Amino acid sequence: MRVPQKDGAFLRLRGRDALALAADCVLGSHALLYSTSQPFGPALPRAGAVLQLLVGADGDTGETVLRYEGEPRVDAPRHVETHWDGRTGQLRLDHVHGQGDGEAYEIVVRGRPRSAKGIGERSTLRLRILSRSAAERTWILPGRPSSGMDATEGSADAHVLVEGAEHARAVTFDGTSAHVTAGGAEAAALRLDVPDGVRTVRVGARSARVADGVAHVRLPAPRTVHVPSLRFRGVDEAPEIAVDLDEDGWTRADAIKGSTPQQGPGRGGIVLDSNHYGMFEGSVWYRARFTASASRTLTLRANGGTGQPATGKAPAFSQAWIDGTSLGAFPADGQDHEFTVPKSAIATGKETVLAVLVLNLGQNLDWSDDGLSKQNRGLYDAILPADGAVAWLIRGAADPTGNDDPLRTMYNLGGLHGEREGWHLPGVDDHRWKRADTMVAAEPGVRWYRSTFRLRVPEDQDASWRLVVRSDRFTKDRSDRSQAVLFVNGWQIGIFIGDVGPQSEFTIPAGILDPRGENQLALWVAAKEKGAGPDTVELKLVGNRTGGVGDAAPLV
Repeated sequence: MRVPQKDGAFLRLRGRDALALAADCVLGSHALLYSTSQPFGPALPRAGAVLQLLVGADGDTGETVLRYEGEPRVDAPRHVETHWDGRTGQLRLDHVHGQGDGEAYEIVVRGRPRSAKGIGERSTLRLRILSRSAAERTWILPGRPSSGMDATEGSADAHVLVEGAEHARAVTFDGTSAHVTAGGAEAAALRLDVPDGVRTVRVGARSARVADGVAHVRLPAPRTVHVPSLRFRGVDEAPEIAVDLDEDGWTRADAIKGSTPQQGPGRGGIVLDSNHYGMFEGSVWYRARFTASASRTLTLRANGGTGQPATGKAPAFSQAWIDGTSLGAFPADGQDHEFTVPKSAIATGKETVLAVLVLNLGQNLDWSDDGLSKQNRGLYDAILPADGAVAWLIRGAADPTGNDDPLRTMYNLGGLHGEREGWHLPGVDDHRWKRADTMVAAEPGVRWYRSTFRLRVPEDQDASWRLVVRSDRFTKDRSDRSQAVLFVNGWQIGIFIGDVGPQSEFTIPAGILDPRGENQLALWVAAKEKGAGPDTVELKLVGNRTGGVGDAAPLV
């Protein structure tokens, strides 16, 4: 036998697609020999009938063959072709998915089905024919049935069929009422096919009576959500570059053997690797005290993350200051970088302080078991213009293993002064910080910014948000030589890398924002040079839909 049986009909298989043919199964008590359409969800019990959805590509012909004892009664639209073979007891239905206006339609078959179990009682099968386009807005929602309500075979739940909704989340049954959570970004007309016993359907604030097992509800478009403008205050970071810094609480870096060979020591004979000292994630500060020699050159080697594929880039970098004077930024790429110290910066024979900030961007995975995961982080080596011994100190995150903040974990923060002081958290008193109309740096270094804003999302709506980092230099040619780390209500949500990219928009995960309350954005910007840094950061509304599920409990 050829399938499909109809002359001139063929199965259509599109590129990057598949077809699954259902055969030899039972829908309720009705024997399905085969269908070139795909069953969509389970067979649903309805008043005196079984409801089965069949889906196919828009415009495709479906062929469905059932078996009965005697010719059944078929009620269907005119474009559906019906063929009865009394010799084999086969009913063949030829139908088109998306016929006419593209909406779903039904074929109702009433008869005595024949199956492997024998001849059944006269019963009704409802086949609802969907196109894939219609199926995109069709949902089958499970819910625990009320007393006397039939559950779907093979399940403890009863099911509501929702058509026309951009999304449908859940249903709960309360006596003869069904409460459905559904909605979308536009106004919509919903059709809800409900179990027997349901008399009223409620969707959001709208309700409708059920007639013949179906309710119709019109949902309004979501109300407009105001997008607040962000006003920032800023403050300079990096007291670590000061010559007279109180170094209490810093860790001495004086090991002469690393935990692994990759950690050093380097040519200076001292292990500087941050992992060796238990500082695994984020930014790490170093300070070196020494007596200056007559030389005015120094060499630094750092690694903040290398080993990526050849098509990638190594965006980690470091910055250095000597006696408070900036030496500039350099790639933390595991290679030597040489600096010439300005003559006015240090004096021969005088105590000198070198401060180095390494912006680590995480550890490596070890895909090939070649030791890549043990790679050095932070400084590896330093050759300084020193006359005599060099005393090294290191400082990283205040909570390097995340024990104090197990929800945000150790990956949320590094060792910047502001991170250690909690400037990323809500509730920081920043009223003494200066108003900041731009984040473009006046000089190389690190600066923090904060903004407090209030959201007013309607109770029954969901709003989705992103932070957008605006930088003309980034947009033009990826020439914004800066990095910015963004925090929302204390949670790090992304890193903007202005001279690498590609990302300049950062999704704020649901549950972090208070949709009807006050929120805080904090970010720090590390500028490699004067004139680097974002022009501004904006809040962007990327989704606004009815059918919200309510607010999540605060994460902290």
